[in-house]
Amino acid sequence: MTIQEVNISLPQADVRLLRGIARRMGWTVRAPRLKNALTRALNEADRGVYNEYVSVDDFETKVLGI
Repeated sequence: MTIQEVNISLPQADVRLLRGIARRMGWTVRAPRLKNALTRALNEADRGVYNEYVSVDDFETKVLGI
């Protein structure tokens, strides 16, 4: 059996449906691990994407989740 990997993007609401179909068809569905907000912010900075925050408290809330 030849296996081909396929990447698709779909709305979060449809993931449950996809997993049900995949289970019935004998397919495997793997979702990428979600990165935490700080890792995403650092990756954006590496790409030159910068966000401005109102205050340090705003940064802590949105990025660090504190």
